[in-house]
Amino acid sequence: MCYRFFSETELCKTLNISEETKNVIHYDQFKWHIFSYEKKRCLKEEAARHAFDELKKDEIYIMYQSRPYIYLYENAQDVRASDFDSEQDIYIFDKKFTWTYIHTHESSCGPYLYKTTQFECDFKGDGNIL
Repeated sequence: MCYRFFSETELCKTLNISEETKNVIHYDQFKWHIFSYEKKRCLKEEAARHAFDELKKDEIYIMYQSRPYIYLYENAQDVRASDFDSEQDIYIFDKKFTWTYIHTHESSCGPYLYKTTQFECDFKGDGNIL
């Protein structure tokens, strides 16, 4: 279920990213280029870190850009942005995919916090993207 969110088709459809834009921003290298190239509005740096710390986090998914696995963390209410300071190219998102926190490998990029809106992403009742 989770990996679908980061598949080429679903993520680009959800974020309204065209093939041309993907090529320009080198999306194939890092998905977070959507934010570093400012193609989508998001919180950045300390604002992102603070907002992430304030989010309700009962269950979260964690995915690394370079690994084919997605990890589910339950009882994640005490997870903080600082827990990921030594991680690279990591994506953390909630079970309903209403927000994504990204910590990159570049000190000058991110972290980023992106929140979806009802106009950008439609969900089934079970949290899957339509």
